[in-house]
Amino acid sequence: MGSVEDVTRQCSNNHLIALDPSVRKAVKKIKIGDHIRIKGYLVYVDGRHPSKKDFYWYSSTSRDDVGATACEIILVKSVEWLD
Repeated sequence: MGSVEDVTRQCSNNHLIALDPSVRKAVKKIKIGDHIRIKGYLVYVDGRHPSKKDFYWYSSTSRDDVGATACEIILVKSVEWLD
């Protein structure tokens, strides 16, 4: 077993945005314990909420960051279940 730093570097918090309705359906079927391959792109998202408040989500591109800005935002093109 590695150090806390090793474990932290090898884990990530991913937020998934489905490319289309069929991908969204596949993402919703993912269960704890599934072995899957996700193909897609790290993305930055910005926009304006209906309340007129601007928002942004920036994808981390570093394995050494921690905290609120360390998440990966993935635009998912496909989901594949592995054996």
